[in-house]
Amino acid sequence: MSKAHDALAQLEKSVTRLDGRMDIGTITIACALGYLDFRFPDLDWRAGHPATAAWYETFSQRPSMQATKP
Repeated sequence: MSKAHDALAQLEKSVTRLDGRMDIGTITIACALGYLDFRFPDLDWRAGHPATAAWYETFSQRPSMQATKP
């Protein structure tokens, strides 16, 4: 979990670079964040990473993300 926390901290610093992008990198990040929600619901990663949470909230509304939600 320390690696996940480190990745979230780094993502929080640079998440604005993802705005408006749609590529394999953004898809991978969104899937990883969704996986954290699915497998670790008590982690509450959004509390300490508000910019990342806001980006994910927008990205996860895409039809493709909604269609593949677990």
